[in-house]
Amino acid sequence: MQELNFIQSVQERDIDLMLLEECHTSMAFCNWLVSRVYEFPHTVEFVGAWHSVIHNQYGESDLVVIFNDNDGSHQAILIENKIDATPQQQQGLRYRYRGEHGIEQGYWVDFRTCLLAPQKYLTSNNEPYDKTIAYEELMAYFVAQGAWYRARLMAESISKQRRGYQPSISPEVTEFARSYLEFAKRYHPELNPETPKNRAAGHSWLHFYPLLPNKQICIVHQLAGSLVKIMFLGAAEQLDMLTQAFGAYASTGLMIKRSGKSVVMELPTPPIDPFKDKFEDVQPQVQQSIAQAKKLRQMLIQVLADKGIAASNIQASDWYS
Repeated sequence: MQELNFIQSVQERDIDLMLLEECHTSMAFCNWLVSRVYEFPHTVEFVGAWHSVIHNQYGESDLVVIFNDNDGSHQAILIENKIDATPQQQQGLRYRYRGEHGIEQGYWVDFRTCLLAPQKYLTSNNEPYDKTIAYEELMAYFVAQGAWYRARLMAESISKQRRGYQPSISPEVTEFARSYLEFAKRYHPELNPETPKNRAAGHSWLHFYPLLPNKQICIVHQLAGSLVKIMFLGAAEQLDMLTQAFGAYASTGLMIKRSGKSVVMELPTPPIDPFKDKFEDVQPQVQQSIAQAKKLRQMLIQVLADKGIAASNIQASDWYS
């Protein structure tokens, strides 16, 4: 019997419900989770935790944990739990939209999104979450707490991922994105491109963060859509203000519109197929696309300058004042 797995097949729902129980029964775990997500020691007042919270438009959150912060305000962590399911495109953004919806409804005043998964899974993740936590960290936590059943369940989940998860990685798209991002980093570092990662065939968005540390405002080259755009995440209510602020650029072909809970500003780019095209063969088109991205960056900096704000000091609230 010793050589048998103690559970026939661990499923994501098993981990969901174990973590749900842990949140409801262990303040030590709640404090650890919040401290890990916020990267600062926290002692919190637990409000509640819910499993499979569904929004009609933006889909499902595996777990939602709400706690009171030191100022008494409700804060939330929206958790996506993965063992070996294929990543869904824009899943990270949909978590953010659900978090923003919670603010609008008065459920919480702020939130963080978090992806829980085996470390091997995290290395191939391209979706934007505020924080990621590896199953290996959870297992180590339960070992330290002497919670051997929970530790073994995490170990079985990690083992299942190693045995069974074969991410649908596209070598063609991965190599194209790597070449593109390395080219941008070398010759156009002011765009601050994302770090290259493994990609599935459908993951054709390339992200740039020219206003770090602010990641709520980014530039995206959407290869499949033949466009490059500024994304103001969570700024849908500021559409009129942003339209006015960038109105002088309408003659450049800039299109400004609401997208879900965000605002996007788009410029066209030449067609590029990262699955079929070799980077070297479409480098002129890449150069044209990067030139459009740099136009968007310059627009951002100019609008900031008009507000008397240095790009290095940008805060999210500066756009909405």
